[in-house]
Amino acid sequence: WLTSLAWIATLATGSIFVATIIQGLIILNYPNYDAQQYQGTLLCWAVIAVAVFVNTIISSLLPVIEGLILVFHILGFVAIMITLDSLAPHGSASDVFQTVLNGGNWPTQGLSFCVGFIGNVATFVDADASMSEEIEDAAANVPRAIFLTMVLNGSTGFAMAIAVLFCLGDPEAVLETATGFPFIQVFYNGTQSKAGASVMTALVVALAWFAVIGFFATASRMGPWRIPGIFGTINNAFACVYIVFVLFWSFWPPATLATAENMNYSVLVTGSDRI
Repeated sequence: WLTSLAWIATLATGSIFVATIIQGLIILNYPNYDAQQYQGTLLCWAVIAVAVFVNTIISSLLPVIEGLILVFHILGFVAIMITLDSLAPHGSASDVFQTVLNGGNWPTQGLSFCVGFIGNVATFVDADASMSEEIEDAAANVPRAIFLTMVLNGSTGFAMAIAVLFCLGDPEAVLETATGFPFIQVFYNGTQSKAGASVMTALVVALAWFAVIGFFATASRMGPWRIPGIFGTINNAFACVYIVFVLFWSFWPPATLATAENMNYSVLVTGSDRI
């Protein structure tokens, strides 16, 4: 039940994410636009509708679509990296690697790191296994796909994070952007062009939309896969420790003092599911 609930929540989160980025893109180009929640909801349903269409009406084309998404993903990464590196003003290495922020006003930097770490956990979900029941020798090929996906996305994601940090500028100004998404503001600050920032943001929207299609296709039927010997024991031990660490910190609010508006209600949702 917990896994099923998690995937439903992932689909909802991804759809809302795409919808609100689209609204942020509209705000970038039309500053007087007043984003309404019902508009975000309609956009969210549009995102889901496309995912349903791909996974039902043209589901036979999913393998081709997934291959095209991979190419688009790599080309989009290269395009954004080159644009930021060429046009955006760069900060110093000390700004990137020595500046420490504590936006949640936690009493220690270590506590702030642990709470903030949860924001990155979603990038490690195993959506790569979504089509495992349609893959030959899934017990071997699916784990390989997961591993290679982690290597590819981990390396490109780390490189992109470093690039964005070098181009960040004033963190407070970026975080307070009217678009609601700091990365959109970073794109605009770097290019000084609404058209350029819009194209870069559209790449992110497309990739996030493709991810929603993948979430919809998730089936999670996998055969057994074992790492032999001591390496398997180490892998399992690390996985257990990591899961406990993530679960513990996933229930914490993002900042002190917690209010009804900024409270993290995942503990309520998880507890209700267990009951």
